[in-house]
Amino acid sequence: TETNDTDTSNWKTYQNDEFGFEVKYPDVWEVNIQSSTGSLLPIDGELSKNDILNNKNYSTGFSFGTRESKAGGYITGITVSSAKFDSVKNIIQKDFSWENQSQITLNGQSMYLLCWKTGCKQGDVAIDKRFIFEKDGIIWQIFGGVSKESFNSKENVKIVESFFNSFKIIE
Repeated sequence: TETNDTDTSNWKTYQNDEFGFEVKYPDVWEVNIQSSTGSLLPIDGELSKNDILNNKNYSTGFSFGTRESKAGGYITGITVSSAKFDSVKNIIQKDFSWENQSQITLNGQSMYLLCWKTGCKQGDVAIDKRFIFEKDGIIWQIFGGVSKESFNSKENVKIVESFFNSFKIIE
């Protein structure tokens, strides 16, 4: 993704040892973790990596955003699910109406970058991106979006890009 002049020195770092990743996010954002076991209602908290690896409908979502964005959905997040029952290519083909697809490397991890019809960047005021890859039996999806109608959208695009750029798999 792109580099920008967003100062991330005062951002918090979310580190998850169970799944082996970290990501930085603004100190005013909150983290919300919910999981699914295939039922209609989500469960607060994360499922174990072993549970996700061995169950078709299990997933955990890590959402990041402000209290205000919670009502309409957080603007960024990370979802993990099992690769045992699906593939990245299949998910891209069946689940998304993405206009642009490309393979990239982000912090040493090869992945697909998918862009919604507005493109990866609509000027400097809107984005809608999803990164997707498989590693060690887990399908990872990292997503974020800012509409051009949102308050302070130009700055929010920079913040979302910085969130993406800070994502790292940790061993």
